[in-house]
Amino acid sequence: MTLVAIILATLSAGIGSVWLAALLMGAGLRGEDGSVGPQRLLSLAAG
Repeated sequence: MTLVAIILATLSAGIGSVWLAALLMGAGLRGEDGSVGPQRLLSLAAG
């Protein structure tokens, strides 16, 4: 049961971070150079 909970929590965190990156890209998050590239946000989500 504990293993199942760990797996589900890991999947939820991974999917949630990708959704958050997608929302930030959609919102047009701005950085110092004017924008944050999608590759950078997805790298953050993958990490």
